Amino acid sequence: MHWASGRVLHDRTFRTVTGGEVLSVLGDCAYQVAFAWLVLSVSGSAVTLAAVIICNLVPNGLLILVGGAVTDRWSPSHVMLCSHLSRGLLVSGLCAVMLTGSVRIWQFYAVAAAFGLADAFFWPASGSIVPLLVDAGDLPAANAVVAAGEQVAMFAGPLLGGAVMAAFWRCSASASPTPAMSRSRPGSRSAPPPGCSAGSTA
Repeated sequence: MHWASGRVLHDRTFRTVTGGEVLSVLGDCAYQVAFAWLVLSVSGSAVTLAAVIICNLVPNGLLILVGGAVTDRWSPSHVMLCSHLSRGLLVSGLCAVMLTGSVRIWQFYAVAAAFGLADAFFWPASGSIVPLLVDAGDLPAANAVVAAGEQVAMFAGPLLGGAVMAAFWRCSASASPTPAMSRSRPGSRSAPPPGCSAGSTA
């Protein structure tokens, strides 16, 4: 198995796809922690957070079979790429409304539902692409490499998400927050912490 793992890692296409998939899992896990923290900070409601999570799970559960059918019909790599781009745009848009101070609760529901939709197409494609990259004899080793990378990403992602949100709130302590963010940080200081400029937001 060790020899086979080394062999699949010498395949440039496999390394590229696997590296991208591991980074995707890392980003997803970081996003989930940061997004939940943001929803709680802005809404101050665990019920709202639960509703946002449901908005994510429902389209994912309903459409994952559709995602599998689409993956069978088109290239899994293209489906994964479209999903990556969609989720990247969603996160970028959410960051933009945060930085402009115009974040609203309904936007959390919309982002969560759209993320669930994108995930419904990504995961079937992700599961079917590895057999297309390696020989049948190398498939167990390839799956082991992918699984190991994803496990590391699942551990590191939440830590990254928590660190990013902690740094965001710390550096934005003296920025002009939205009323919702002000309520979520009743102990905000009037002076910026070391390393953050007075107008820093991230």
